[in-house]
Amino acid sequence: MSSQILPAARKKVPAKAAYKKKQGGEAKDYQELVEKMDSVSLTEAKEKDQRFHFKESYFGGNTMKFHWNLAEYEAQHKKYRTLTDDFSALGENGDILPFVNFDMKYDTEEAIPSEQDQKNAFDLLETAFRSMFSNPNVNVISAYKKSAFASNIKENKELGKWKVSFRMWATNLKTTSAAFRKRVKGYMPDLSDFPAFVRNYDFQGSLFDTTVYDKNRSMVFIGKYKTKYDKRILLKRDPSIPDLDFCIQNVPEDAKTACWTGQEPIPKVKKVAASGSSSNVDLPPKIVDAIILNFSGDYLKHNIGTGRKNDNCYVVFLKTDYCAIAKTEHTGSNPTGYFTVGSKNVTYHCEECEDVSRTAQLWELIDE
Repeated sequence: MSSQILPAARKKVPAKAAYKKKQGGEAKDYQELVEKMDSVSLTEAKEKDQRFHFKESYFGGNTMKFHWNLAEYEAQHKKYRTLTDDFSALGENGDILPFVNFDMKYDTEEAIPSEQDQKNAFDLLETAFRSMFSNPNVNVISAYKKSAFASNIKENKELGKWKVSFRMWATNLKTTSAAFRKRVKGYMPDLSDFPAFVRNYDFQGSLFDTTVYDKNRSMVFIGKYKTKYDKRILLKRDPSIPDLDFCIQNVPEDAKTACWTGQEPIPKVKKVAASGSSSNVDLPPKIVDAIILNFSGDYLKHNIGTGRKNDNCYVVFLKTDYCAIAKTEHTGSNPTGYFTVGSKNVTYHCEECEDVSRTAQLWELIDE
């Protein structure tokens, strides 16, 4: 999708013929009128052609599906309390707004952080989200759910959790589910300024939920809730923003392709011997130990392969296809992951994910 629709709160553009007739044929260029009206980017005909995909329920199966234009959305959406944004109907390579989902789960109500702590964290999360992009002037909007007990299946303490949920969109950029899934995996910015409840939480390697970009996934729409067992309504932080600005499929015509920054970029190390280095070396025990120590949940010593000594680091190859970023095996004829070990960092690189995972070291590993 690449068209922008008119949110409900904005003025309707008059039909071109009707406008000229009213002006007695003396009207100026119709396009000038369109551009002057509040945030209007399409003619009435384009509005009618623009369709957005929704589902009546978060879960699949026989749930009803809708393909509404603007007028149909305004007339119909209030009938459904569990409406979801079915952006995956566009496919993995269809244009969408970049968005992220942030969730924290707790076993007890007492463990839920205060509303003020949550607000402070949400402000910092918006900054962290914006910093993922190198594009200038990224426009971020956000929504949240009031913390409460929630379950996907049954309303009992064994199958549910107390949840904190927050979502953000970049409304002047575009990406695809396939591209943004790779960007979000392993993304973990500096959390030192965040409240303690965020700093101390185990995010399993990624600050934001990576499953939301999976095939056939849809997202609860603004003002709606997920299921009868999770009735936390998705609420706008800024109530003045029109509903359809939060539609993942609502990509403006002038949206720029999202470009990534976020974590400090690390140049890829080519799998060839660097100038002046030997092609293969026996790895010092402390290099292997550093990898195992910092990636103990992912690799054992028998997974470590050959190594090469560059001027300022070791390059260490693996004997396994298992990826420390994706937390799964990549299918292929050769492993796509490898490590670089320097004086301050052990860094895992994955060519398939096109991403890195860095772990800082507390001692000097490479002799000067």
